Amino acid sequence: MNIFINGIAGHMGRELAHLCEEGCRGARLAGGVDPSCKEAESAVFHRFSDVPPTVDITCIVDFSHHTCVPELLSFARERGLPVVIATTGHT
Repeated sequence: MNIFINGIAGHMGRELAHLCEEGCRGARLAGGVDPSCKEAESAVFHRFSDVPPTVDITCIVDFSHHTCVPELLSFARERGLPVVIATTGHT
């Protein structure tokens, strides 16, 4: 499963990325989005609009901020991707 992480630069995002990189339960890190990344790595993007369609994503896991969820859901809908929202602070 190719996991894409929203909030990849945060504490939980980094933990999940580490598990994916180790291949935990067959997971693979597809990349992530985090506007706080100072240097964009090859698979880390500042916003969803920067993610090219060539990135192979099976599922998105969200560990960002609740205000980021609308953009995340829009991206997921456009690409037909399932999402796991692990962000707190929703009303």
